[in-house]
Amino acid sequence: MQTLEQLRPLKILVNGVPVGKESDDLNLVIETSPAISSNVSSAVITTEISNLREQLATIHAQIERNKNEIIEVQKIDPILEATLKVGLENLTRRVDTLEKNALTKWDVAVIVLQLLGTLGAILGVIFGTIKYLHP
Repeated sequence: MQTLEQLRPLKILVNGVPVGKESDDLNLVIETSPAISSNVSSAVITTEISNLREQLATIHAQIERNKNEIIEVQKIDPILEATLKVGLENLTRRVDTLEKNALTKWDVAVIVLQLLGTLGAILGVIFGTIKYLHP
């Protein structure tokens, strides 16, 4: 059976910092290992420890990859923020231009009344001309 000193290199590290208390980590490794049973050979124990080391190495590599991805996203974030800011400023300018050019209800009412007045004047001239020419 493996001793606690043989399991010490299996301490879990995240970015070089041990997670939890050392004794807690080692107890967790011992409790979840098949080495706890009395009828397991030393070859099985060695195999399980090497499997556990491989798993820890894989986890550590994944953490390192994810850390690099997080750093890349943090670098991209200011660029996206600047792009969104420029887009919002352009959109705000367009909305302001549309609001300046938009007609209100009163503008439409005045235009309609002017058209009706003009149409009335034209009809008056036409009827006056017809009445003058055909008495």
